[in-house]
Amino acid sequence: MFNLRLASAVVIYVYILSGCATTGGVPIFTPPAGSLLKLKQEVKVRGNKRIYIQGGQVLERRDVTVINPHCRFVIDRSAEEAGDAISIKPDTFTITEAYRQRDYAFAQEVQYAGRAGSARLLSTVMKLSSADQPEVTQLFCSRWGMLSEAGGGWLTITEMRATLKGVAEIELAE
Repeated sequence: MFNLRLASAVVIYVYILSGCATTGGVPIFTPPAGSLLKLKQEVKVRGNKRIYIQGGQVLERRDVTVINPHCRFVIDRSAEEAGDAISIKPDTFTITEAYRQRDYAFAQEVQYAGRAGSARLLSTVMKLSSADQPEVTQLFCSRWGMLSEAGGGWLTITEMRATLKGVAEIELAE
């Protein structure tokens, strides 16, 4: 006998799990479309098309510890337009799409000596939209991880927020 109430509960449960999955008991989170990224302060770097944030600090690429959580903005404009410095002004960006992406360690010249497994840069990629700053196109929140680790090394929303703390905040869509 078909139970409509039970079938409805199963559909709702599957829908909820699709937004926040777990691996090895550790939550993996991809912000839903329509979420907001609120940049609280101007961020600026010189001679680079990417702005990195780690531990609530704005950093240049050479200062980032890649095995720890970090985020980076991607700006879509040529180096000639940027001049000596690139800056993003305080703004609210809409996250139009988000997904997870893996890149192999050797592509970034990172080695994990003495560790078993496959080292990869594990990123949550958020496509951004702002009418005032359309050149700011993406935010990657990443860390190097081993797929053999509990949770697979993916960042949780809590870790992304801690990485951005004081510089930006993620407000989830309902």
